[in-house]
Amino acid sequence: MPGSTGHSGPSKKRLDRKHLMYMGVALVVMAALAVAVLGGLLGGQSEGPNALERIKGRGTIIVGINVPWEPFETYNATTKQYEGFDIDVVSKVAQIMGVDVEFRSMDFDALLGAVETGQVDLAISSMAIRPDLAERVAFSTPYYITDQAIIVREDSTIMGPDDLNGTIVAARHDTTGYYWIKDNLNATSIAYDTVLAAVLAVEMEQSGVRSAILDSALASRYASNSSYHLKVASTIPTNERFGIACPKGEEKLLSAIDDAISSMKADGSLEAMLDRWA
Repeated sequence: MPGSTGHSGPSKKRLDRKHLMYMGVALVVMAALAVAVLGGLLGGQSEGPNALERIKGRGTIIVGINVPWEPFETYNATTKQYEGFDIDVVSKVAQIMGVDVEFRSMDFDALLGAVETGQVDLAISSMAIRPDLAERVAFSTPYYITDQAIIVREDSTIMGPDDLNGTIVAARHDTTGYYWIKDNLNATSIAYDTVLAAVLAVEMEQSGVRSAILDSALASRYASNSSYHLKVASTIPTNERFGIACPKGEEKLLSAIDDAISSMKADGSLEAMLDRWA
């Protein structure tokens, strides 16, 4: 019947639209549930091994160093091995952790970046624990405390910091000695790429340099070396604390290193290492 046919058409369309609307809502709900479930599963998964687990998994800890930096780290061409106080310290840390150690020497300025980007697991290079550096990496408990010293030629009349005002003083760039000159003296400072270059400037009186400021252990070592004509004029109390640089957020690795250093202090091995290289 024509009337019947005309009435059933619009009703069917309304039902189809309502059906499609319900299907759309159902799909949205299902999608939301899927995302929630997947998110929950992913959130419940492990974020992967931490640094300590990765190190123990590979059986090797990768350490950034800066060579040469006697007596802390240097390369022995005869044995083809790295050696020095820092080398002994971190090698003992690795031994206590039950892993081997692999050294990667690089510029001092590159060490923190290497730790931050994961190129190395940690870095050691007689690195002073300073607030500005601690913003980038985490430091272990101190393994060494030292002061600065003034090194001069044997025939020098310089006796202490007051005698340095108005003179030209050398230091390795970006070291405690370098910043001490700027903060405490009315003197001209010349920054060198290495401690050896600064010491040679004093030895050869290059560019009018009459003194250099460096770690006391280094100063004593150069002064006792008969190849040079140098002496330690004075010690400058700075109470620097050296620490091992680790990635931020890796608390288990930091704790393992701290435990190792504490063990070395307790059993006397840390003091023995210092006696060997001081």
